[in-house]
Amino acid sequence: MRNLLSRLLSFFRRPSVKTLADIRGIDTLRKFLGKKIYYNGAFVGELEKIIADKNNKSPKKIIVKTPSNKLYKLKPRLVVIENGLLKLSKKLPDLPHTAEKKLVENEKIEKHSAEYLSSVEAIVNEIKKLRDRILKLDEKLIDGEIDLKTFKIIRKDLEIKIQELTRKGKEPIKKLKDHLRTVYKQKMLLEREVERYKVKIMLKEVSEEEIKGRLEALNDKIGELDTEINRIKSIIDTYEILSSETTREEFLISNEMLTQIFES
Repeated sequence: MRNLLSRLLSFFRRPSVKTLADIRGIDTLRKFLGKKIYYNGAFVGELEKIIADKNNKSPKKIIVKTPSNKLYKLKPRLVVIENGLLKLSKKLPDLPHTAEKKLVENEKIEKHSAEYLSSVEAIVNEIKKLRDRILKLDEKLIDGEIDLKTFKIIRKDLEIKIQELTRKGKEPIKKLKDHLRTVYKQKMLLEREVERYKVKIMLKEVSEEEIKGRLEALNDKIGELDTEINRIKSIIDTYEILSSETTREEFLISNEMLTQIFES
């Protein structure tokens, strides 16, 4: 009897699928404006506008804007809220196959860019570790803790590893620079959109209250892109500084110079 009661209670406690139609309150709804919407893992557009019921403050219709600037009016119940993401429960009515394919390709580009960034970060961290080992090795030689022959073998091995890592990072660095240009363009377009809205407010074509949610969403997205730009720039700069330093003559000590210093 207890087992049966337990199963019944667990059944009724199961979380139901939540959609935009379940959301109440104008301020809460505004937070979803500008959010990305996905279908089967592919980005299909952003939540451009929410038409709400004045009485119960619930959404009646939503407007989805695709990357090609096409607008779709949909029922809120079609957008499922899952782990903070908005997902369409069915395909947009007349989204062409080519457009859907392009959206999937864009998602792949974003995924590959993240992989390139992760790859370069790993290379940079490894180069830093090897450089630290070389500096400690230099100190050991100066302090007489290691003989010159052993020093030469170990240092040469470390230098070769750094050069290999530097070569390995060239391709992902090139891809990251391409991605950085794309992110810059996205940020510029969003900033222009914010400026257009400000002009509309100034000309009293729209009220600030009407587009408050949209402006907040745009500024949040601009902030996200800024963070991504700074992270990518930082890792590119660090890689290029490290790779240039490790090929300079003062870093790569020749055997002849070592012999003159320590065997004279």
